[in-house]
Amino acid sequence: MNNIFDVSVSLFENCFCNNPADQITLAEWLTTSEFKTQVDKIRNVEGDQKRKEAKKILPCITPSGVFSQRKASSLVRHSGFIAVDIDFAENKHLSNFDNLKEEFKKLPEVAYCGISVSGKGYWMLIRIAHPDKHKQHFNYLHKSFECYGIFIDKACSDVSRLRYYSYDTEAYWNLDAIPLRKYHVPQRRISRKYNSRSEKYQNYETYNPISTALKMIEEAQDGEKHSVLLNASRLLGGYVAGGEVDYEEAELALRNAIDNKRNVRDHKNAYKTIAKGLQYGQLTPISLSRNNQALQHNYPDRRRIKTYISHVENEDNVWKKEEVPIEKNSEAAIHEEEHSISILNKGVNQGQIIRSLKSFFKSCLIPNSPIRLESHLIILTPKQFIDNHLALIEQYRGLEICLPYLDRLHKLKEYLDNLD
Repeated sequence: MNNIFDVSVSLFENCFCNNPADQITLAEWLTTSEFKTQVDKIRNVEGDQKRKEAKKILPCITPSGVFSQRKASSLVRHSGFIAVDIDFAENKHLSNFDNLKEEFKKLPEVAYCGISVSGKGYWMLIRIAHPDKHKQHFNYLHKSFECYGIFIDKACSDVSRLRYYSYDTEAYWNLDAIPLRKYHVPQRRISRKYNSRSEKYQNYETYNPISTALKMIEEAQDGEKHSVLLNASRLLGGYVAGGEVDYEEAELALRNAIDNKRNVRDHKNAYKTIAKGLQYGQLTPISLSRNNQALQHNYPDRRRIKTYISHVENEDNVWKKEEVPIEKNSEAAIHEEEHSISILNKGVNQGQIIRSLKSFFKSCLIPNSPIRLESHLIILTPKQFIDNHLALIEQYRGLEICLPYLDRLHKLKEYLDNLD
């Protein structure tokens, strides 16, 4: 049986060298302990900048192939792998960052996952089906991970990118990794501004969700800009999930608002806040009533979500957005809706239900890692999810708006009950 790691890559003495010193197989590189002592010293260095300088003496490889020189145009032979970096500095918002390796193991295309040379991040080797579309594969991975709130280093899109030596005694190996076939060919973007008078929203008369979000950002004062941006992004995320607003239009509008906002020091982090807010907001779909413009949260069985996963296999296509209806057994859906209505009509009993849920979650061991509650719903921080939902159903007790929150808490309770 062939070992997928028995493939040659270029070896460099250090990051200052432009010409490779030799070739080495990925299997040899990943299993050698020759430079382990040097890595241990680097991991003990205090300060990110000092560690960054210290690792520059380490030998490196180009994990994506053999090169005559260290530049993309000098690729001789692709290895069939793409390396991905996930740094803690870019993902401080993830409460379970230390356990991400367990999540990455679930991805069948991941062949290897280990700790980075600093000891404060992860790096992975992912098999790809189309080496000639290296950057397009990376674009797909970048978008896909971003949907889960995980930000990978964009520099990894460079096929000639170097990888410093590192080691991990608990590295994940998958000799049966399957090549990633999906890739993303981005459309050429034309610079444009969001048009609040878009024809799509002219029927809304008194309420335009994007204009509302933009006004929130415009009026935000110093000291509250981050929280307001997050809330505005979550609001639009709800409308995206409800099918009222296009994801790309919402993202463009929010980014334009930040670009035009004074005293925004870090646009990169602001864009990350937008992505995170849109993601969280999609956990709570919202729709607009065309009759009275009242806000109305969708029942889960009626919910439609947007996916941004590419199913294309040729470069004539581009990243496709598809509305995927959530299929559910019709009898179960009817029962669920009747159950929700009965809760609404019996406001007194709703208090008992809330107390019961609070008691359950208080006595239950809540996982720190993300929970896939449904095919379209992943809870990144379960404890925060529970606290927020309980607070909302207390605030809207007896009102229809609280039903989706109750429904999700019941599903989470069933999920935790079924855990071994």
